[in-house]
Amino acid sequence: MSFKSFKLLKTKMSLFPLYDILNKEYPEKDLSIKQKEEFVSKIEKIDDTGKDLVYSLIQFYRIENENEKLSEALPYKGIRETTSEKGKEDLSWCFTDFPIKLRHILHTFIKMHVQSMEEEKLRQDRLIV
Repeated sequence: MSFKSFKLLKTKMSLFPLYDILNKEYPEKDLSIKQKEEFVSKIEKIDDTGKDLVYSLIQFYRIENENEKLSEALPYKGIRETTSEKGKEDLSWCFTDFPIKLRHILHTFIKMHVQSMEEEKLRQDRLIV
């Protein structure tokens, strides 16, 4: 591979491989009602790692697609609330405020992450028995 080819390949890859995997061609059509309901029910099940990755995907999408720099302000009308005794912030968004492609990305990620969590729990349960 020549240096020029490597440089071109490198510029097409982002610094966030998860985003690269999820950022594929999606229909321009919005998610179905069933998919939106599935997203809402599954996002309530995710762990802190999943929540951090959702936030990262939202921020990275904004930077990649809207030519904005990372800032303290939450994109897409996000709301920051301090609720826990540790002072940890809870972040929330209205799903319909996201662009359609980002909705598809988040829906795909949530399905994958919840499945991964369930598989890990099964592995742990088998080890205990």
